[in-house]
Amino acid sequence: MLEGPRPVRPSEFPGLLRLVNRAFIGNTKGKGMELLYPWHLGRENRHNLWVLVEDGRVVSHVGVTKRTIAIRGVRIPAGLMSAVVTDPEYRGKGLATRLIDFLRARHDREGLDLYLISGNRDLYRRIGAAPVGCRLHFTLAPTSLKLFAHPEVSVRPARPGDLKTIARLYAEEPVRIARPDVDFRRVYHAGWAALSAARFYVAETESRVTAYFVAGVSRKAGGPVDGRLNVIEAGGSRTDLLAALHAACGLWHKRRVELSVSAHDRASLALLTGRHLGERRVPVYDSVAIVNLERLVRRLKPLLVRAAGPAARRLAGGEHNLRPFLEAGRDRLETSRETMAHLIFGEPHRDRPAGLHPTGSLGTILRKAFPLPLANPGISYV
Repeated sequence: MLEGPRPVRPSEFPGLLRLVNRAFIGNTKGKGMELLYPWHLGRENRHNLWVLVEDGRVVSHVGVTKRTIAIRGVRIPAGLMSAVVTDPEYRGKGLATRLIDFLRARHDREGLDLYLISGNRDLYRRIGAAPVGCRLHFTLAPTSLKLFAHPEVSVRPARPGDLKTIARLYAEEPVRIARPDVDFRRVYHAGWAALSAARFYVAETESRVTAYFVAGVSRKAGGPVDGRLNVIEAGGSRTDLLAALHAACGLWHKRRVELSVSAHDRASLALLTGRHLGERRVPVYDSVAIVNLERLVRRLKPLLVRAAGPAARRLAGGEHNLRPFLEAGRDRLETSRETMAHLIFGEPHRDRPAGLHPTGSLGTILRKAFPLPLANPGISYV
């Protein structure tokens, strides 16, 4: 008989790790997921690792880390959902769906408004999850980065003593996942981020750290991957960051830098766009699900009023018969959960989902206020 949904018990934790490691890294020996992603699959987050168990054996799992999404001064409670897995012998029975449906209702009661989900499976679309937002990807050659070179900016691997400064620089980003400082320490010591071996690097000006980046590295050599520098996350001064990337190319003999920039990162885009730097739009593979639209709209109200004016105070949201809606006065728009996520946060290549043409004051508010920017998971991705 199945037990759960419930948090994994200490005695079941080794079995959970074996299940997760077999599914995601193909073995149960060596460096497991709990060491690569300690902030998510470590024992300290055990109370957020939800399972179904049969005869003491973990047969399905959904992991959630609770964080806050900051969007230009507005803070939204959210859950980072990943490491979702069911034992092969138990697949096809709806166990993961059972867990996710249970968690969505529970997290709604606890006040979470969003899920950021690693992946885009049918399983997630059942709760209205959709890949949203837009990123621009730049392939930068050393000759292109020479535009940003500065003799007073140097680059070096980060040291443990730099982590507080790195956390502070990240906390100054207007759109971000609000992380505790310990997350940076955990990722630094794990040497792994966003599905890759990785290290932290800092840009220095006059012995002061002004920017940082996290880059994929060679597992054997421990340095940046041969031939290219793949940036997973970056923060701080954008001019110093680009100068540091140019310096890194010279020091490490890199032929190119791969850098993704969120569409809301105006400082980076002001420097990079229009310079023929290999720019292209890239799809976003991770998904967002709205847990409680009514509460989300209330939290977003200061941001919406800044964008659309006092009329946005009338905007309200909710859900009726599993159909979310937005309304302002007599104007109302009702659609699917997935389409609502597209409408609020946008998606690659378009700002308004096909078939949606809101009119009246509601249409004016939506055109001015949406889409909203959303944080790039960066080192928070599992």
